[in-house]
Amino acid sequence: MGNSVGCLTRKSLKVDPTTQQDSIYEWQKHHEILRKSWELICQQKTDNGVSVFINLIKLSPATKIYFHGVDFEKRDSYLAKNTFLRNHAARFMEAINVIIGQDMDIFSVESYFRVVGSKHHSYNLKLEHVQDISDAFLEMARNALKKKFTKSTEAAWRSFFQMVTDAIKNGIMKAQNRN
Repeated sequence: MGNSVGCLTRKSLKVDPTTQQDSIYEWQKHHEILRKSWELICQQKTDNGVSVFINLIKLSPATKIYFHGVDFEKRDSYLAKNTFLRNHAARFMEAINVIIGQDMDIFSVESYFRVVGSKHHSYNLKLEHVQDISDAFLEMARNALKKKFTKSTEAAWRSFFQMVTDAIKNGIMKAQNRN
């Protein structure tokens, strides 16, 4: 059974016995920083998720093609109310919530995001756009956390998103090879 921690749900999962100790150490080293900063980000989870996607479009305008029917020429206040964008932001942030809120081993996290990548292949997500989500998230975190966004926080999230984007790319490539 999980217990509620902010907007997190903590569950214990068995660690894969084949897990390399250095990967576990890296995950554990950053996990507490991620968890604490995530609790603050979660206070406005969907709004912060919308900010991630607005940041993504600003950083990489070519990614507009993945958001059918969203007029990114409108003001941010309009975009913050867009149902499609809010729903996608809620799903994106919930995926992160599931990972950060669980004591998961690194291989389970990577496996989860490979599946996400495989699903996004059906939307023709290009590999070069996957990495942009990391910078978009970091910009949102910087704005949401303000003075609590430290170098350690940035390093932890950058490390997390490197693992996430690598896994998503692997999922996309695996799906491409099946076709």
